[in-house]
Amino acid sequence: MELQESAPATVERPGAGQREVTPMPEQAYKRCTKCGETKPLDEFHRDSARPDGRRNDCKVCHGALVKRIGERSDVRARRTQRDRKRRTENPGYEREKQRRHAERHPEKAKARNYVLVAVYQGRLQKPEACEDCGEKVEMVDLHGHHEDYSKPYDVEWVCRSCHVERHRTDG
Repeated sequence: MELQESAPATVERPGAGQREVTPMPEQAYKRCTKCGETKPLDEFHRDSARPDGRRNDCKVCHGALVKRIGERSDVRARRTQRDRKRRTENPGYEREKQRRHAERHPEKAKARNYVLVAVYQGRLQKPEACEDCGEKVEMVDLHGHHEDYSKPYDVEWVCRSCHVERHRTDG
């Protein structure tokens, strides 16, 4: 752990224990153990178990690690198994979760129901491909994305990954 300082100041350590006040430099730097770059402390996640209160790997390197772990098939399989077990042990869990969401967001629930009924009755047709990326997917895998929930029949049909990306960028 390498710290380079500009001017000393007093900073309380993060975490529940908050043992003692540790003298910390006003603008401290630390070397990432993964990429080897020296970066400001705010480029490292907080970790109360560490002497300086920060992780040893920077946010960028830690994010890449988390992403790699999440993409591994054994991790996905464990998550799927855990979710399947939860559904069998708590059969009403998903229904209750959906009900709570509908109570919190009635305009979204109403728009979703309108689209569901319209598709079932044949008044709305799902295309064969995602409107964003053009990838052909099964019709059950196309999501109806609403830009405006007050216009329930105005939907754009997108695949799951494009739908997630839209919500990530829309906020």
